[in-house]
Amino acid sequence: MPIGVFSSQVLQESIQDKRPRKKSLTNDIEKHCHIEIAAQVSQISSRQNAIILLIDGNHELYHLEGLMEGPAMDGDGECFPSILLNATSLNTEAYYNKAVNYTLMVTFMSFLQVLLLIRQMEHSNTQSGAAKVSILMIGQQAIMDAYLCLLNLTAGILVESLFNAFATAAFFKFVVFSIFEMRYLLAIWKASRPLQNGESWEIMRRELSVLYSRFYGILLGGILLLYHLHNFLRPVIFIMYSFWIPQIVTNVIRDTRKPLHPYYIIGMSVTRLAIPFYIFGCPSNFLRIEVDNYWCICLGVFLGLQSLILLLQHYFGSRWFIPRQMLPEKYCYYRKFESYASQATDCVICMTTIDFTENSNRYMVTPCDHCFHSVCLQRWMDIKMECPTCRRALPPA
Repeated sequence: MPIGVFSSQVLQESIQDKRPRKKSLTNDIEKHCHIEIAAQVSQISSRQNAIILLIDGNHELYHLEGLMEGPAMDGDGECFPSILLNATSLNTEAYYNKAVNYTLMVTFMSFLQVLLLIRQMEHSNTQSGAAKVSILMIGQQAIMDAYLCLLNLTAGILVESLFNAFATAAFFKFVVFSIFEMRYLLAIWKASRPLQNGESWEIMRRELSVLYSRFYGILLGGILLLYHLHNFLRPVIFIMYSFWIPQIVTNVIRDTRKPLHPYYIIGMSVTRLAIPFYIFGCPSNFLRIEVDNYWCICLGVFLGLQSLILLLQHYFGSRWFIPRQMLPEKYCYYRKFESYASQATDCVICMTTIDFTENSNRYMVTPCDHCFHSVCLQRWMDIKMECPTCRRALPPA
Protein backbone atom coordinates (compact mmCIF):
# COMPACT_ATOMS: atom_id res chain seq x y z
CA MET A 1 0.00 0.00 0.00
CA PRO A 2 1.82 3.12 -1.16
CA ILE A 3 1.68 6.19 1.02
CA GLY A 4 2.12 9.60 -0.56
CA VAL A 5 2.50 13.05 0.95
CA PHE A 6 0.24 15.57 -0.76
CA SER A 7 -1.08 19.08 -0.50
CA SER A 8 -4.39 20.05 -1.99
CA GLN A 9 -4.31 22.16 -5.13
CA VAL A 10 -6.77 22.94 -7.88
CA LEU A 11 -5.52 20.77 -10.75
CA GLN A 12 -6.90 21.33 -14.20
CA GLU A 13 -5.88 19.46 -17.27
CA SER A 14 -4.10 21.72 -19.69
CA ILE A 15 -4.13 21.26 -23.46
CA GLN A 16 -0.78 19.45 -23.28
CA ASP A 17 -2.14 17.07 -20.62
CA LYS A 18 -5.07 16.11 -22.81
CA ARG A 19 -2.97 13.64 -24.71
CA PRO A 20 -4.42 10.28 -25.66
CA ARG A 21 -3.72 7.50 -23.22
CA LYS A 22 -2.90 3.94 -23.98
CA LYS A 23 -5.96 1.88 -24.57
CA SER A 24 -6.31 -1.15 -22.36
CA LEU A 25 -9.02 -3.56 -21.42
CA THR A 26 -9.49 -1.73 -18.15
CA ASN A 27 -10.10 1.71 -19.66
CA ASP A 28 -13.81 1.04 -20.17
CA ILE A 29 -14.30 -0.64 -16.81
CA GLU A 30 -15.41 1.47 -13.87
CA LYS A 31 -12.80 1.24 -11.15
CA HIS A 32 -13.47 1.64 -7.42
CA CYS A 33 -10.41 2.60 -5.39
CA HIS A 34 -10.53 3.01 -1.63
CA ILE A 35 -8.13 5.48 -0.04
CA GLU A 36 -7.57 6.78 3.47
CA ILE A 37 -6.71 10.43 4.06
CA ALA A 38 -5.28 11.96 7.25
CA ALA A 39 -4.95 15.66 6.69
CA GLN A 40 -5.14 19.10 8.26
CA VAL A 41 -7.56 21.65 6.87
CA SER A 42 -6.78 25.37 6.87
CA GLN A 43 -8.61 28.22 5.18
CA ILE A 44 -6.92 30.02 2.30
CA SER A 45 -6.41 33.75 2.51
CA SER A 46 -9.50 35.90 2.48
CA ARG A 47 -8.37 37.66 -0.72
CA GLN A 48 -8.45 34.47 -2.79
CA ASN A 49 -11.71 33.43 -1.17
CA ALA A 50 -13.24 36.79 -2.05
CA ILE A 51 -12.41 36.19 -5.71
CA ILE A 52 -13.94 32.69 -5.61
CA LEU A 53 -17.08 33.98 -3.91
CA LEU A 54 -17.47 36.70 -6.54
CA ILE A 55 -17.17 34.13 -9.32
CA ASP A 56 -19.05 31.21 -7.79
CA GLY A 57 -20.97 32.65 -4.86
CA ASN A 58 -21.21 29.32 -2.99
CA HIS A 59 -17.75 27.86 -2.43
CA GLU A 60 -14.66 28.76 -0.45
CA LEU A 61 -11.07 27.53 -0.80
CA TYR A 62 -9.40 25.45 1.89
CA HIS A 63 -5.87 24.06 2.01
CA LEU A 64 -5.68 20.31 2.67
CA GLU A 65 -2.32 18.82 3.64
CA GLY A 66 -1.53 15.38 4.99
CA LEU A 67 -1.09 11.70 4.10
CA MET A 68 -3.00 9.58 1.60
CA GLU A 69 -2.99 5.79 1.65
CA GLY A 70 -4.40 3.84 -1.25
CA PRO A 71 -4.02 0.66 -3.36
CA ALA A 72 -1.17 -0.08 -5.73
CA MET A 73 -1.13 1.70 -9.11
CA ASP A 74 -2.40 -0.05 -12.21
CA GLY A 75 -0.65 -0.60 -15.49
CA ASP A 76 -1.24 2.96 -16.62
CA GLY A 77 0.64 4.26 -13.61
CA GLU A 78 -2.44 5.49 -11.77
CA CYS A 79 -5.42 4.08 -9.90
CA PHE A 80 -7.83 6.81 -10.93
CA PRO A 81 -7.64 9.97 -13.02
CA SER A 82 -9.19 12.29 -10.42
CA ILE A 83 -10.32 12.48 -6.81
CA LEU A 84 -13.72 13.79 -5.78
CA LEU A 85 -13.92 14.84 -2.13
CA ASN A 86 -17.26 15.57 -0.49
CA ALA A 87 -16.56 17.54 2.67
CA THR A 88 -18.94 18.97 5.27
CA SER A 89 -17.86 21.99 7.26
CA LEU A 90 -18.34 22.13 11.03
CA ASN A 91 -18.50 25.36 12.96
CA THR A 92 -16.60 24.38 16.10
CA GLU A 93 -17.70 27.41 18.08
CA ALA A 94 -21.38 26.83 17.31
CA TYR A 95 -20.98 23.13 18.12
CA TYR A 96 -19.45 23.91 21.51
CA ASN A 97 -22.22 26.41 22.24
CA LYS A 98 -24.84 23.72 21.55
CA ALA A 99 -23.04 21.27 23.85
CA VAL A 100 -22.85 23.87 26.62
CA ASN A 101 -26.57 24.63 26.23
CA TYR A 102 -27.28 20.90 26.56
CA THR A 103 -25.28 20.64 29.79
CA LEU A 104 -27.08 23.70 31.19
CA MET A 105 -30.41 22.07 30.39
CA VAL A 106 -29.36 18.81 32.10
CA THR A 107 -28.12 20.72 35.15
CA PHE A 108 -31.35 22.70 35.45
CA MET A 109 -33.50 19.57 35.08
CA SER A 110 -31.42 17.78 37.70
CA PHE A 111 -31.92 20.68 40.11
CA LEU A 112 -35.69 20.51 39.57
CA GLN A 113 -35.64 16.76 40.17
CA VAL A 114 -33.85 17.30 43.48
CA LEU A 115 -36.61 19.70 44.57
CA LEU A 116 -39.30 17.23 43.48
CA LEU A 117 -37.62 14.38 45.35
CA ILE A 118 -37.45 16.48 48.51
CA ARG A 119 -41.17 17.28 48.16
CA GLN A 120 -42.01 13.60 47.67
CA MET A 121 -39.85 12.50 50.62
CA GLU A 122 -41.69 15.00 52.82
CA HIS A 123 -45.00 13.67 51.50
CA SER A 124 -44.09 10.10 52.55
CA ASN A 125 -41.91 10.81 55.57
CA THR A 126 -43.71 8.26 57.75
CA GLN A 127 -43.22 4.51 57.80
CA SER A 128 -46.71 3.91 56.40
CA GLY A 129 -46.23 6.54 53.68
CA ALA A 130 -42.85 5.19 52.54
CA ALA A 131 -44.19 1.61 52.45
CA LYS A 132 -46.77 2.69 49.85
CA VAL A 133 -44.08 3.71 47.33
CA SER A 134 -42.81 1.10 44.88
CA ILE A 135 -39.13 0.35 45.37
CA LEU A 136 -38.90 -0.77 41.71
CA MET A 137 -40.13 2.63 40.52
CA ILE A 138 -37.45 4.53 42.47
CA GLY A 139 -34.77 1.97 41.58
CA GLN A 140 -35.51 2.25 37.87
CA GLN A 141 -35.21 6.04 37.97
CA ALA A 142 -31.98 5.78 39.98
CA ILE A 143 -30.46 3.50 37.32
CA MET A 144 -31.48 5.95 34.58
CA ASP A 145 -29.78 8.83 36.40
CA ALA A 146 -26.66 6.70 36.98
CA TYR A 147 -26.42 6.01 33.24
CA LEU A 148 -26.83 9.71 32.44
CA CYS A 149 -24.11 10.55 34.96
CA LEU A 150 -21.69 8.10 33.31
CA LEU A 151 -22.55 9.31 29.80
CA ASN A 152 -21.97 12.96 30.65
CA LEU A 153 -18.73 12.18 32.45
CA THR A 154 -17.49 10.12 29.48
CA ALA A 155 -18.37 12.94 27.06
CA GLY A 156 -16.40 15.39 29.21
CA ILE A 157 -13.34 13.11 29.16
CA LEU A 158 -13.51 12.63 25.38
CA VAL A 159 -14.01 16.35 24.62
CA GLU A 160 -11.39 17.96 26.81
CA SER A 161 -12.37 21.54 26.00
CA LEU A 162 -15.92 20.84 27.28
CA PHE A 163 -14.91 18.86 30.35
CA ASN A 164 -16.09 21.48 32.86
CA ALA A 165 -19.55 21.74 31.28
CA PHE A 166 -20.13 17.98 31.04
CA ALA A 167 -18.59 17.36 34.47
CA THR A 168 -21.06 19.81 36.03
CA ALA A 169 -24.01 18.00 34.45
CA ALA A 170 -22.56 14.64 35.55
CA PHE A 171 -22.08 15.94 39.10
CA PHE A 172 -25.73 17.02 39.43
CA LYS A 173 -26.89 13.66 38.07
CA PHE A 174 -24.59 11.98 40.58
CA VAL A 175 -26.18 13.99 43.39
CA VAL A 176 -29.69 13.00 42.26
CA PHE A 177 -28.80 9.34 41.92
CA SER A 178 -26.39 8.66 44.81
CA ILE A 179 -27.70 10.97 47.53
CA PHE A 180 -31.43 11.50 47.13
CA GLU A 181 -32.70 8.48 45.18
CA MET A 182 -30.52 5.94 46.98
CA ARG A 183 -31.50 7.46 50.33
CA TYR A 184 -35.18 7.27 49.37
CA LEU A 185 -34.66 3.70 48.15
CA LEU A 186 -33.26 2.75 51.55
CA ALA A 187 -36.16 4.46 53.38
CA ILE A 188 -38.71 2.53 51.29
CA TRP A 189 -36.91 -0.76 51.94
CA LYS A 190 -36.80 -0.16 55.70
CA ALA A 191 -40.49 0.86 55.79
CA SER A 192 -41.64 -2.19 53.85
CA ARG A 193 -39.55 -4.48 56.04
CA PRO A 194 -39.76 -3.36 59.68
CA LEU A 195 -37.50 -4.90 62.30
CA GLN A 196 -39.19 -7.96 63.82
CA ASN A 197 -39.05 -8.93 67.49
CA GLY A 198 -35.85 -10.77 68.32
CA GLU A 199 -34.27 -9.98 64.95
CA SER A 200 -30.72 -8.65 65.12
CA TRP A 201 -29.31 -5.75 63.14
CA GLU A 202 -26.77 -8.16 61.69
CA ILE A 203 -29.53 -9.83 59.68
CA MET A 204 -30.78 -6.47 58.43
CA ARG A 205 -27.26 -5.42 57.42
CA ARG A 206 -26.84 -8.66 55.52
CA GLU A 207 -30.11 -8.16 53.68
CA LEU A 208 -29.18 -4.54 53.00
CA SER A 209 -25.89 -5.60 51.44
CA VAL A 210 -27.85 -8.00 49.21
CA LEU A 211 -30.10 -5.09 48.16
CA TYR A 212 -27.13 -2.91 47.21
CA SER A 213 -25.34 -5.74 45.42
CA ARG A 214 -28.46 -6.43 43.34
CA PHE A 215 -28.83 -2.76 42.48
CA TYR A 216 -25.22 -2.30 41.32
CA GLY A 217 -25.26 -5.69 39.62
CA ILE A 218 -28.28 -4.61 37.57
CA LEU A 219 -26.50 -1.30 36.86
CA LEU A 220 -23.36 -2.98 35.50
CA GLY A 221 -25.31 -5.66 33.67
CA GLY A 222 -27.42 -2.95 32.04
CA ILE A 223 -24.27 -1.25 30.74
CA LEU A 224 -23.18 -4.46 29.00
CA LEU A 225 -26.69 -5.00 27.66
CA LEU A 226 -26.86 -1.44 26.30
CA TYR A 227 -23.49 -1.94 24.60
CA HIS A 228 -24.78 -4.98 22.71
CA LEU A 229 -28.16 -3.35 21.98
CA HIS A 230 -26.87 0.07 20.88
CA ASN A 231 -28.54 -0.42 17.50
CA PHE A 232 -31.90 -0.69 19.30
CA LEU A 233 -31.49 2.44 21.41
CA ARG A 234 -35.02 3.78 20.84
CA PRO A 235 -36.86 0.61 22.01
CA VAL A 236 -34.53 0.38 25.03
CA ILE A 237 -35.31 3.98 26.03
CA PHE A 238 -39.01 3.25 25.54
CA ILE A 239 -38.75 0.35 28.00
CA MET A 240 -36.77 2.41 30.52
CA TYR A 241 -39.46 5.11 30.46
CA SER A 242 -42.05 2.70 31.83
CA PHE A 243 -40.89 3.55 35.36
CA TRP A 244 -44.40 4.56 36.55
CA ILE A 245 -45.88 1.11 35.80
CA PRO A 246 -44.50 -0.60 38.97
CA GLN A 247 -46.19 2.08 41.10
CA ILE A 248 -49.51 1.66 39.26
CA VAL A 249 -49.41 -2.11 39.84
CA THR A 250 -48.42 -1.64 43.50
CA ASN A 251 -51.36 0.72 44.04
CA VAL A 252 -53.79 -1.84 42.64
CA ILE A 253 -52.40 -4.80 44.59
CA ARG A 254 -52.13 -3.03 47.96
CA ASP A 255 -55.03 -0.62 47.44
CA THR A 256 -52.82 2.21 48.68
CA ARG A 257 -54.04 5.77 49.22
CA LYS A 258 -52.11 8.68 47.66
CA PRO A 259 -48.55 7.27 47.73
CA LEU A 260 -47.11 9.96 45.42
CA HIS A 261 -47.53 13.72 45.49
CA PRO A 262 -49.17 15.06 42.29
CA TYR A 263 -46.35 17.60 41.83
CA TYR A 264 -43.84 14.75 41.90
CA ILE A 265 -45.75 12.79 39.25
CA ILE A 266 -46.12 15.71 36.84
CA GLY A 267 -42.70 17.25 37.49
CA MET A 268 -40.75 14.01 37.08
CA SER A 269 -42.60 13.13 33.90
CA VAL A 270 -41.80 16.51 32.32
CA THR A 271 -38.15 16.68 33.41
CA ARG A 272 -37.44 13.09 32.33
CA LEU A 273 -38.76 13.82 28.83
CA ALA A 274 -36.43 16.80 28.34
CA ILE A 275 -33.29 14.82 27.37
CA PRO A 276 -34.84 12.35 24.85
CA PHE A 277 -36.89 15.17 23.32
CA TYR A 278 -33.71 17.22 22.87
CA ILE A 279 -31.70 14.35 21.36
CA PHE A 280 -34.38 12.94 19.04
CA GLY A 281 -36.65 15.94 18.56
CA CYS A 282 -34.39 19.00 18.33
CA PRO A 283 -33.06 19.54 14.78
CA SER A 284 -30.02 21.47 16.08
CA ASN A 285 -28.92 19.00 18.80
CA PHE A 286 -25.16 18.85 19.30
CA LEU A 287 -25.07 15.08 18.63
CA ARG A 288 -26.36 15.74 15.07
CA ILE A 289 -28.87 12.88 15.36
CA GLU A 290 -31.66 12.80 12.81
CA VAL A 291 -34.98 14.09 14.14
CA ASP A 292 -37.68 11.50 14.80
CA ASN A 293 -40.85 13.40 15.69
CA TYR A 294 -43.07 10.31 15.53
CA TRP A 295 -40.99 8.48 18.13
CA CYS A 296 -40.94 11.56 20.40
CA ILE A 297 -44.74 11.80 20.21
CA CYS A 298 -45.10 8.09 21.04
CA LEU A 299 -42.76 8.42 24.03
CA GLY A 300 -44.61 11.51 25.31
CA VAL A 301 -48.01 9.82 24.96
CA PHE A 302 -46.73 6.64 26.64
CA LEU A 303 -45.34 8.48 29.67
CA GLY A 304 -48.34 10.83 29.74
CA LEU A 305 -50.77 7.90 29.98
CA GLN A 306 -48.82 6.47 32.92
CA SER A 307 -48.91 9.85 34.68
CA LEU A 308 -52.63 10.24 33.99
CA ILE A 309 -53.41 6.83 35.51
CA LEU A 310 -51.41 7.71 38.63
CA LEU A 311 -53.21 11.04 39.01
CA LEU A 312 -56.61 9.36 38.62
CA GLN A 313 -55.57 6.79 41.21
CA HIS A 314 -54.63 9.66 43.52
CA TYR A 315 -58.02 11.39 43.27
CA PHE A 316 -60.46 8.52 42.58
CA GLY A 317 -58.84 5.55 44.28
CA SER A 318 -56.17 3.08 43.28
CA ARG A 319 -58.68 0.63 41.75
CA TRP A 320 -60.95 3.08 39.96
CA PHE A 321 -60.55 1.38 36.56
CA ILE A 322 -61.30 -2.15 37.81
CA PRO A 323 -64.97 -3.32 37.72
CA ARG A 324 -66.52 -3.84 41.14
CA GLN A 325 -67.36 -7.43 40.28
CA MET A 326 -63.65 -8.22 39.95
CA LEU A 327 -62.57 -6.51 43.17
CA PRO A 328 -61.99 -8.59 46.32
CA GLU A 329 -64.22 -8.02 49.32
CA LYS A 330 -63.05 -4.98 51.26
CA TYR A 331 -63.42 -4.36 54.97
CA CYS A 332 -65.89 -1.59 55.86
CA TYR A 333 -64.74 0.65 58.70
CA TYR A 334 -68.15 2.37 58.88
CA ARG A 335 -70.07 -0.69 60.04
CA LYS A 336 -72.70 -0.44 62.76
CA PHE A 337 -71.74 -1.48 66.26
CA GLU A 338 -74.69 -1.34 68.62
CA SER A 339 -72.82 -2.12 71.86
CA TYR A 340 -71.22 1.35 71.83
CA ALA A 341 -74.58 3.15 71.81
CA SER A 342 -75.33 2.42 75.47
CA GLN A 343 -71.96 3.52 76.88
CA ALA A 344 -69.64 6.45 76.52
CA THR A 345 -66.45 5.66 74.61
CA ASP A 346 -63.41 7.85 74.18
CA CYS A 347 -61.23 8.00 71.10
CA VAL A 348 -57.74 7.04 72.31
CA ILE A 349 -56.18 9.20 69.58
CA CYS A 350 -57.74 12.57 70.46
CA MET A 351 -58.99 11.57 73.97
CA THR A 352 -62.49 12.95 73.36
CA THR A 353 -65.86 11.19 73.58
CA ILE A 354 -67.32 9.56 70.48
CA ASP A 355 -70.97 10.48 69.83
CA PHE A 356 -72.72 7.41 68.40
CA THR A 357 -76.00 9.28 67.92
CA GLU A 358 -74.54 11.14 64.95
CA ASN A 359 -74.00 9.85 61.45
CA SER A 360 -72.07 6.58 61.32
CA ASN A 361 -69.54 8.18 58.99
CA ARG A 362 -68.27 10.24 61.94
CA TYR A 363 -66.64 7.19 63.54
CA MET A 364 -64.81 4.07 62.34
CA VAL A 365 -64.64 0.58 63.80
CA THR A 366 -61.55 -1.58 63.27
CA PRO A 367 -61.64 -5.38 62.70
CA CYS A 368 -60.47 -5.79 66.32
CA ASP A 369 -63.62 -3.94 67.53
CA HIS A 370 -62.00 -0.68 68.60
CA CYS A 371 -63.75 2.56 67.73
CA PHE A 372 -62.22 5.94 66.79
CA HIS A 373 -63.21 9.18 65.13
CA SER A 374 -63.03 8.86 61.36
CA VAL A 375 -60.69 11.83 60.94
CA CYS A 376 -58.43 10.64 63.76
CA LEU A 377 -58.08 7.08 62.45
CA GLN A 378 -57.49 8.19 58.87
CA ARG A 379 -54.66 10.47 59.98
CA TRP A 380 -53.31 7.65 62.14
CA MET A 381 -53.33 5.21 59.20
CA ASP A 382 -51.35 7.69 57.14
CA ILE A 383 -48.57 7.13 59.68
CA LYS A 384 -49.06 3.52 60.77
CA MET A 385 -51.33 0.77 59.50
CA GLU A 386 -51.94 -0.71 62.95
CA CYS A 387 -54.61 -0.32 65.60
CA PRO A 388 -53.78 2.48 68.11
CA THR A 389 -55.17 0.35 70.95
CA CYS A 390 -53.98 -3.22 70.40
CA ARG A 391 -51.33 -2.72 67.63
CA ARG A 392 -52.91 -5.25 65.30
CA ALA A 393 -52.40 -4.75 61.55
CA LEU A 394 -55.19 -2.85 59.82
CA PRO A 395 -56.53 -3.46 56.31
CA PRO A 396 -56.58 -0.60 53.76
CA ALA A 397 -59.40 1.88 54.26
